Amino acid sequence: MLRSGVRPNRAAVVGVLAACGALGALDQGRWVHALLVGAHGDGPAAMDGVVATALVDMYAKCGSLDTAKQVFAAAPRGQRDVFTYTAMISGLSDHGRCGEAIRLFGQMQAEGCAPTR
Repeated sequence: MLRSGVRPNRAAVVGVLAACGALGALDQGRWVHALLVGAHGDGPAAMDGVVATALVDMYAKCGSLDTAKQVFAAAPRGQRDVFTYTAMISGLSDHGRCGEAIRLFGQMQAEGCAPTR
């Protein structure tokens, strides 16, 4: 795709990050993240809430919780939604950090983001 000069859109980026997370392919996921950011923050795909959620999910599934937390914290509050919170909460609980997951759930509610049923 990149060799052909085609810039990846949000759907392509989210799909690749989901594959990286499912495979535990942390190095490839980091490469995609670096591509998104670009050398000067001018990467080919916009960093929005959907892409941030995909990054949080990928890093969490690959066991890189500190990086997942950094991406989560860097996402503007207006872009964090129930899906972004769920990705981070699930990642924390999947790796035995249940206390942090519960605190984040409380933060989600305090910020006015209602959990789904």
